[in-house]
Amino acid sequence: MTSEDRESYALALRDMLHGDQEQGFNTMVELLKRERMAKWPLITVIPYYYAPADEVFVKPTTVKGILNYYEIEDIEYDPLPTYEFYRSFRERIIRMKGKVDSALGDNNAAFTWFLLMMAKKGA
Repeated sequence: MTSEDRESYALALRDMLHGDQEQGFNTMVELLKRERMAKWPLITVIPYYYAPADEVFVKPTTVKGILNYYEIEDIEYDPLPTYEFYRSFRERIIRMKGKVDSALGDNNAAFTWFLLMMAKKGA
């Protein structure tokens, strides 16, 4: 990345964490696409670590397994990160967490892992 791109990425990350999340997300994707690095884990890991109860870490295999097993058809996974998918998946995870015992914790990544393990157990 050029120096200008790195500065733009830092500003996009700031937006993602503290400002216009959609704009920050989309800017990060556009910058990383140029280097063929626009991958879900790279886009979502920092927001997740910053706020694990509010954000989600999107790991493609885990997400596809959850969507498939729980027959979630109103959210369509795309390998290229999109804010629409991120927002929809995050909202779904938070809603699902609200329907289970609070002992499962406030960590969204742990909860998605729990969902995947339950899917594998039931398969």
